[in-house]
Formats: sequence, structure tokens, C-alpha cells
Amino acid sequence: MIRIITGPVNSGKTSYLRGCFEKRPEVRGFLSVKTRDNEQNHIGYDLLDLHTGKSCPFIRKPEFLISGWQEANRIGERYSFSSEGFVFARDIFERALKEQARAFCLDEVGKLELQGDGFAQLLEELLNSSIQEKILVIRESLLTDIRKRFYI
Repeated sequence: MIRIITGPVNSGKTSYLRGCFEKRPEVRGFLSVKTRDNEQNHIGYDLLDLHTGKSCPFIRKPEFLISGWQEANRIGERYSFSSEGFVFARDIFERALKEQARAFCLDEVGKLELQGDGFAQLLEELLNSSIQEKILVIRESLLTDIRKRFYI
């Protein structure tokens, strides 16, 4: 079963799922949680492991890059994606497969995946895996293109 959570940017998709998963500890995967600095400026996103509660810096606006940041991808001048974040996500997925998880959440599938980058390979592996419930967060404006690209 594939569940798609969709909506416009900043519509509360991740917050909604965070609340849902508090009641479903069997769900594995990760959420992309908005991150702010001490002055409450939006600086990017961290990946949150739903099972362990650990997080990893994942996306930053260029003016908020942290020391040792290793960029894997960039979308225009707006966001830089860390290599560490992609490794963190891959580890979460590999653990879920090893533990024979019943449900897995991938937050979020977007522009990079349409280009074959980002979580594209992980998404294809998830779709072809034995995990029964696949929960995907997809921005509303990209839903049609992503469904076509990944045959969802």
C-alpha cells in the first residue's frame, strides 16, 4: 500500500505526520523538520529518524551552512543538501529493511528526485521493497510529475 501525503509548501504535511507517528511507533523512516536559529530565522531542515529520535542536518540556506558541511546537491541559490543527510537517510532505510519494518515514511520527494538525484534511488528501492506500507510526502505542485516518473 502506498500512502501519499500532499499539500502546498508550508501547509503542515510534516507536522501532521509527526503527530500521527507519535501514536504509531512501528513506523520507520524520516521526516524533514524545519530548523530555525536562535533568532527564529528559518535556516533549513534536519532529518528526524522516526524510530530513534536522532536528527541530522540535511538542508541549509547557503548563508547558514555549518562548519564541515559537505554539499551533495543544490537547488538554485536557495538550498544546499548535505552528503551526511543522504547517508543518514540511507542508514535509516537499511535498518528498516533489516528489521523487516511494516511501514516506512519518506519526507519528502521533490525536485531533486524528478532529476534522478536526492532520494530517487532510495524511493525506487522502497517502492520495490517488501515493506507493506509506504508513506510518501510529495509537494502538491510536483505530484503528477512524480507519480509519472516513479510509476506510482
